[in-house]
Amino acid sequence: MEIYDLSGLWNAKIGDGKEYRMILPGTLDENGIGSGEEPLATRFMRKHSFTGQAAITKKIHISVPEGKRLFVEVERARCLRLFVNGREALHFNPPTLVTPHIFEVTGLLTGEDELTFLSDNTYPGLPAKDIVYSSAATDETQTNWNGLLGYLRIRAQEPVFLSSLRVYLMSRRGRCTTMTSRRR
Repeated sequence: MEIYDLSGLWNAKIGDGKEYRMILPGTLDENGIGSGEEPLATRFMRKHSFTGQAAITKKIHISVPEGKRLFVEVERARCLRLFVNGREALHFNPPTLVTPHIFEVTGLLTGEDELTFLSDNTYPGLPAKDIVYSSAATDETQTNWNGLLGYLRIRAQEPVFLSSLRVYLMSRRGRCTTMTSRRR
């Protein structure tokens, strides 16, 4: 398995049409992108916030290994889509708000590529009102941030690999218990 780190300087475009420089991993807030907020004495506040879709783009140059499957992985994001040279890459696993986003990009990367993430904290296709008033997105806990956090990388994998393994154990009473291990 080979890993290509994608962290560093990216470009971000938000609803105001302006383009900003952004360090990833990170949020728009951390990079000073978005509108300012009035401070409230009852809770921590963000200096900047943005609600909506942000296009986060970078041109990359990597030697694409032959005979490997390629995956772009983002450890944590809100609703996220990926485009490689204008073509949408599909999620390898169903996306959630708390697990890594994994996109298979086998056959999409050429070695000289433009990656565009569409990060959206309005939760399109999800029950947004149930999310923004939960501890996952309120200003009282971790805020409704927009960006890409944790590792940001391309993973080159052999064509056939284990993605999960389950072992079922039988207790002395004949009850079945499950142990699950995920290997990436």
